Amino acid sequence: MKNWQVFEDKNIADVLVEVYGRSKKNLFSNIVKSFACILIADADQIKKKIEKRIAIEGDDFSQLVFNFVENLIYQKDVFSLIFKEGVFSFDKEKVKKKLRASLFGQKIDQDLQINTDIKALTMHKFKVEKKGDFYKVVMVFDL
Repeated sequence: MKNWQVFEDKNIADVLVEVYGRSKKNLFSNIVKSFACILIADADQIKKKIEKRIAIEGDDFSQLVFNFVENLIYQKDVFSLIFKEGVFSFDKEKVKKKLRASLFGQKIDQDLQINTDIKALTMHKFKVEKKGDFYKVVMVFDL
């Protein structure tokens, strides 16, 4: 099974991505890696120089995923950070779902060639589902 797959949309301003994971933690890890591979021409060049700890909340698992991806975009836009790996844990509160993550990466600099700039995650076609023994997320990014 692939970890993710990118589908070029007919509209050059969008890209559709499907990300897969055998567990919730594996899914979030593959989201980080797919995001880096879309953004950076050679994502293997991303170094683990910085650890960024974040906490994300959502009403359900789907919203947790959406909010996490939006946070990756925020980290890129505001702090020029890109990540290659993460360690994830989940808290179940009475009302909200919570994700805690330690993300490892670096500042985007002249050593990293930008492939495509991800501007936003859209709700168009966004879907999180569990199929058998794996999770699948469908996302469309505005470029």
